[in-house]
Amino acid sequence: MMYDEGWGDIVSLWLEEDYRLPKKKRRSNKNFLELLKGLGFLGPYGTVCNFVQEWKSTHYQNLLSAGFEHLAHPPAEAQLDFGNNGS
Repeated sequence: MMYDEGWGDIVSLWLEEDYRLPKKKRRSNKNFLELLKGLGFLGPYGTVCNFVQEWKSTHYQNLLSAGFEHLAHPPAEAQLDFGNNGS
């Protein structure tokens, strides 16, 4: 239902928008369901939960890795910074 009728595309856009927000401001699955019902969605809560869980498992990793570079420090190597403390 989420894929066939295009509801998944709408939720995917919302999830991408929410990714840029702080965690406290992100929508919950219940919020997604209420917004979808306002647009005419007739499916149950479980359908929305399953879609969101599947989407996060496949897309969040890509979003996380897009903005950060993993730093690897080999054992027995260190980086020190002896900065000037102003005195």
